Amino acid sequence: MISELLGLVLPAHCAGCGAPGGPVCPACGALLHRRPCRAGRAWAMTAYRGPVRSMIVEYKDRGRSGLAAPLARALASVITEGVLPEAAVRGGVLLIPVPSARRSVRRRGGDTMLGLARLAAAELRSQGIDAAALGVLRRMPGTPDQGDLGGAQRRTNLNGALRATGAVSGTVIVVDDVTTTGASVAAAWSALTSAGAHVVGAATVAAARLDTDKP
Repeated sequence: MISELLGLVLPAHCAGCGAPGGPVCPACGALLHRRPCRAGRAWAMTAYRGPVRSMIVEYKDRGRSGLAAPLARALASVITEGVLPEAAVRGGVLLIPVPSARRSVRRRGGDTMLGLARLAAAELRSQGIDAAALGVLRRMPGTPDQGDLGGAQRRTNLNGALRATGAVSGTVIVVDDVTTTGASVAAAWSALTSAGAHVVGAATVAAARLDTDKP
Protein backbone atom coordinates (compact mmCIF):
# COMPACT_ATOMS: atom_id res chain seq x y z
CA MET A 1 0.00 0.00 0.00
CA ILE A 2 2.77 2.45 0.96
CA SER A 3 4.70 1.82 -2.27
CA GLU A 4 1.51 2.35 -4.31
CA LEU A 5 0.82 5.66 -2.56
CA LEU A 6 4.40 6.80 -3.10
CA GLY A 7 4.05 5.95 -6.77
CA LEU A 8 1.17 8.41 -7.02
CA VAL A 9 3.12 11.19 -5.27
CA LEU A 10 6.62 10.54 -6.63
CA PRO A 11 6.71 9.52 -10.30
CA ALA A 12 8.94 6.46 -10.65
CA HIS A 13 10.47 7.49 -13.94
CA CYS A 14 13.19 9.84 -15.10
CA ALA A 15 11.82 13.19 -16.24
CA GLY A 16 14.40 13.30 -19.00
CA CYS A 17 14.18 9.95 -20.73
CA GLY A 18 11.39 8.03 -18.97
CA ALA A 19 13.68 5.36 -17.55
CA PRO A 20 12.59 3.79 -14.23
CA GLY A 21 13.85 5.35 -11.03
CA GLY A 22 13.24 9.10 -11.31
CA PRO A 23 13.30 12.00 -10.90
CA VAL A 24 16.56 12.05 -12.92
CA CYS A 25 18.55 9.02 -14.04
CA PRO A 26 22.39 9.18 -14.00
CA ALA A 27 22.63 9.61 -17.78
CA CYS A 28 20.22 12.56 -17.86
CA GLY A 29 21.73 13.99 -14.70
CA ALA A 30 25.11 14.07 -16.43
CA LEU A 31 23.64 16.50 -18.98
CA LEU A 32 23.33 19.00 -16.13
CA HIS A 33 26.99 18.65 -15.15
CA ARG A 34 28.88 20.00 -18.13
CA ARG A 35 31.15 22.95 -18.67
CA PRO A 36 28.95 26.05 -19.16
CA CYS A 37 28.91 27.69 -22.57
CA ARG A 38 28.14 31.16 -23.82
CA ALA A 39 24.65 31.70 -25.21
CA GLY A 40 24.65 35.27 -26.45
CA ARG A 41 24.62 37.58 -23.46
CA ALA A 42 24.11 34.73 -21.01
CA TRP A 43 25.88 31.59 -19.89
CA ALA A 44 24.09 28.23 -20.05
CA MET A 45 24.82 24.72 -18.87
CA THR A 46 23.58 22.96 -21.98
CA ALA A 47 21.27 23.06 -24.99
CA TYR A 48 17.50 23.19 -24.56
CA ARG A 49 16.61 19.98 -26.31
CA GLY A 50 16.01 16.30 -25.68
CA PRO A 51 16.05 15.16 -22.03
CA VAL A 52 17.02 18.60 -20.72
CA ARG A 53 13.99 20.19 -22.34
CA SER A 54 11.80 17.44 -20.89
CA MET A 55 13.20 17.97 -17.39
CA ILE A 56 12.57 21.72 -17.46
CA VAL A 57 9.03 21.31 -18.83
CA GLU A 58 8.24 18.64 -16.24
CA TYR A 59 9.45 20.95 -13.47
CA LYS A 60 7.72 24.12 -14.66
CA ASP A 61 4.46 22.88 -16.10
CA ARG A 62 3.82 19.46 -14.61
CA GLY A 63 4.60 20.04 -10.97
CA ARG A 64 7.59 17.72 -10.54
CA SER A 65 9.14 19.57 -7.64
CA GLY A 66 11.78 16.88 -7.18
CA LEU A 67 13.54 18.33 -10.23
CA ALA A 68 14.14 21.67 -8.52
CA ALA A 69 17.30 20.54 -6.74
CA PRO A 70 19.22 19.18 -9.76
CA LEU A 71 18.18 22.12 -11.93
CA ALA A 72 19.22 24.60 -9.23
CA ARG A 73 22.60 22.90 -8.83
CA ALA A 74 23.11 23.22 -12.57
CA LEU A 75 22.22 26.93 -12.40
CA ALA A 76 24.66 27.44 -9.52
CA SER A 77 27.42 25.73 -11.54
CA VAL A 78 26.76 28.06 -14.47
CA ILE A 79 27.27 30.98 -12.10
CA THR A 80 30.46 29.69 -10.46
CA GLU A 81 32.08 28.34 -13.62
CA GLY A 82 30.81 30.84 -16.18
CA VAL A 83 29.59 34.19 -14.84
CA LEU A 84 31.75 34.78 -11.77
CA PRO A 85 35.20 34.03 -13.26
CA GLU A 86 34.52 36.34 -16.20
CA ALA A 87 33.10 39.12 -14.05
CA ALA A 88 35.82 38.86 -11.36
CA VAL A 89 33.19 39.51 -8.68
CA ARG A 90 34.29 40.17 -5.12
CA GLY A 91 31.74 39.98 -2.32
CA GLY A 92 28.09 39.01 -2.39
CA VAL A 93 25.77 38.61 -5.36
CA LEU A 94 22.03 38.87 -5.85
CA LEU A 95 20.30 36.41 -8.15
CA ILE A 96 17.29 38.07 -9.75
CA PRO A 97 15.08 35.85 -11.92
CA VAL A 98 13.30 36.85 -15.09
CA PRO A 99 9.62 36.98 -14.05
CA SER A 100 6.95 34.81 -15.61
CA ALA A 101 3.59 36.21 -16.65
CA ARG A 102 1.07 36.27 -13.81
CA ARG A 103 -1.14 33.84 -15.70
CA SER A 104 1.70 31.31 -15.83
CA VAL A 105 2.45 31.73 -12.13
CA ARG A 106 -1.22 31.10 -11.28
CA ARG A 107 -1.37 28.06 -13.55
CA ARG A 108 1.78 26.56 -12.07
CA GLY A 109 0.76 27.28 -8.49
CA GLY A 110 3.81 29.43 -7.79
CA ASP A 111 6.85 31.16 -9.25
CA THR A 112 8.98 28.23 -10.37
CA MET A 113 11.91 30.39 -11.46
CA LEU A 114 12.09 32.25 -8.16
CA GLY A 115 12.14 28.84 -6.46
CA LEU A 116 15.12 27.78 -8.58
CA ALA A 117 16.91 31.06 -7.88
CA ARG A 118 16.51 30.60 -4.13
CA LEU A 119 17.83 27.04 -4.26
CA ALA A 120 20.74 28.13 -6.45
CA ALA A 121 21.58 30.88 -3.96
CA ALA A 122 21.54 28.32 -1.14
CA GLU A 123 23.91 26.11 -3.16
CA LEU A 124 26.26 29.07 -3.66
CA ARG A 125 26.21 29.82 0.08
CA SER A 126 27.15 26.21 0.79
CA GLN A 127 30.25 26.88 -1.33
CA GLY A 128 31.16 29.97 0.68
CA ILE A 129 29.69 32.55 -1.73
CA ASP A 130 27.50 35.23 -0.19
CA ALA A 131 24.37 34.94 -2.34
CA ALA A 132 20.68 35.70 -2.10
CA ALA A 133 17.72 35.59 -4.49
CA LEU A 134 15.21 38.39 -4.88
CA GLY A 135 12.06 38.48 -7.00
CA VAL A 136 12.05 42.22 -7.66
CA LEU A 137 11.15 42.28 -11.36
CA ARG A 138 7.55 42.53 -12.54
CA ARG A 139 5.94 42.36 -15.96
CA MET A 140 3.80 45.29 -16.92
CA PRO A 141 0.08 44.39 -17.19
CA GLY A 142 -0.98 43.07 -20.56
CA THR A 143 2.43 41.67 -21.53
CA PRO A 144 1.97 38.25 -23.21
CA ASP A 145 3.98 35.31 -21.93
CA GLN A 146 7.08 34.68 -24.03
CA GLY A 147 6.18 31.01 -24.41
CA ASP A 148 3.14 31.97 -26.48
CA LEU A 149 5.17 33.89 -29.08
CA GLY A 150 7.39 33.23 -32.05
CA GLY A 151 10.99 34.32 -32.37
CA ALA A 152 10.40 37.74 -33.94
CA GLN A 153 7.60 38.52 -31.48
CA ARG A 154 9.76 37.52 -28.51
CA ARG A 155 12.36 40.09 -29.50
CA THR A 156 9.86 42.97 -29.32
CA ASN A 157 7.40 41.75 -26.69
CA LEU A 158 9.47 42.69 -23.65
CA ASN A 159 10.73 46.09 -24.82
CA GLY A 160 10.09 48.22 -21.73
CA ALA A 161 7.77 45.56 -20.30
CA LEU A 162 9.79 44.71 -17.18
CA ARG A 163 10.08 46.96 -14.14
CA ALA A 164 11.91 46.66 -10.82
CA THR A 165 9.70 47.19 -7.79
CA GLY A 166 12.26 49.57 -6.29
CA ALA A 167 15.91 50.56 -6.29
CA VAL A 168 18.28 47.61 -6.51
CA SER A 169 21.76 47.89 -5.05
CA GLY A 170 24.66 45.48 -5.15
CA THR A 171 26.09 43.08 -7.68
CA VAL A 172 23.36 41.33 -9.66
CA ILE A 173 23.19 38.23 -11.85
CA VAL A 174 20.09 37.75 -13.99
CA VAL A 175 18.89 34.14 -13.89
CA ASP A 176 16.38 32.16 -15.95
CA ASP A 177 15.64 28.55 -16.74
CA VAL A 178 15.91 28.89 -20.53
CA THR A 179 17.07 31.56 -22.94
CA THR A 180 15.62 31.35 -26.44
CA THR A 181 16.24 34.58 -28.35
CA GLY A 182 17.87 36.38 -25.43
CA ALA A 183 15.06 38.94 -25.29
CA SER A 184 14.03 38.12 -21.70
CA VAL A 185 17.59 38.36 -20.38
CA ALA A 186 18.15 41.65 -22.21
CA ALA A 187 14.91 43.15 -20.89
CA ALA A 188 15.68 42.09 -17.32
CA TRP A 189 19.23 43.42 -17.59
CA SER A 190 17.96 46.78 -18.84
CA ALA A 191 15.27 47.09 -16.15
CA LEU A 192 17.70 46.28 -13.34
CA THR A 193 20.34 48.67 -14.64
CA SER A 194 17.71 51.41 -14.76
CA ALA A 195 16.91 50.62 -11.11
CA GLY A 196 20.52 51.16 -10.09
CA ALA A 197 21.80 47.58 -10.09
CA HIS A 198 25.30 46.59 -11.13
CA VAL A 199 24.49 43.67 -13.43
CA VAL A 200 27.58 41.55 -14.13
CA GLY A 201 26.10 38.67 -16.08
CA ALA A 202 23.26 36.26 -16.76
CA ALA A 203 22.93 32.54 -16.14
CA THR A 204 20.41 30.01 -17.45
CA VAL A 205 20.08 26.27 -17.14
CA ALA A 206 19.70 25.81 -20.90
CA ALA A 207 19.69 27.75 -24.15
CA ALA A 208 17.94 27.20 -27.45
CA ARG A 209 21.21 28.05 -29.16
CA LEU A 210 24.71 27.96 -27.70
CA ASP A 211 27.53 30.00 -29.17
CA THR A 212 29.30 26.71 -29.89
CA ASP A 213 26.42 25.82 -32.26
CA LYS A 214 27.29 28.68 -34.58
CA PRO A 215 28.98 27.72 -37.86
